[in-house]
Amino acid sequence: MRDIKFTNVASSTPFDNSTNGFNGDNVQDALEEAREGQPFQFVTFQFLGQMSFSQYLYAGVHSDSGMNRRSGDTSNGYRFSNSAPLVVNKTGVVDAAAVAITGIAQSTATPAANMELKFELWKVGFANEGTLLGDIIFNVVSANYTIGNFQNSSILTGFGENQPQNINVEAGDLIGVKFIRVLGNNRVSTITNVTLNLEIRETL
Repeated sequence: MRDIKFTNVASSTPFDNSTNGFNGDNVQDALEEAREGQPFQFVTFQFLGQMSFSQYLYAGVHSDSGMNRRSGDTSNGYRFSNSAPLVVNKTGVVDAAAVAITGIAQSTATPAANMELKFELWKVGFANEGTLLGDIIFNVVSANYTIGNFQNSSILTGFGENQPQNINVEAGDLIGVKFIRVLGNNRVSTITNVTLNLEIRETL
């Protein structure tokens, strides 16, 4: 019996878009459009003030009420009201992150051309810190921004960008975000006023 070889690929296979509202006229385009229509969830984390060591951001808006809890906790997690994480609605992937930061600094005299800004996404535990789900990394091109030296993030950097990510999450996960302080001229060590928004897209 001869092997049957299929040479058609999705991008060259016609697709009838006359009755379904799709724009593409091939299978590949239809698949891409279907993916764009998947449900998604936005979650926001914030810290107003200077962060000069590794610590959790607040979930939602950081207010001065005195009742706020960080989005995660290194000791007891969600237990004893030590933290106030957010919950994931549907199993999916964090496929993008947007961040706005007033001031960014590194720990030496001169910043490198490219600097890594690092956060961690945690599945917050019910009685402990939980499980690290992955790193949320931004590349900061120092030529495009004013970067503080010797951890001076009181300067005006005005960093605001959206960059792709790829971290899997599951429905029901309690999630928190931690800023990670790293020393060196190619790492961000201190930030002032940060708002971070994650896009979680449901996986089919």
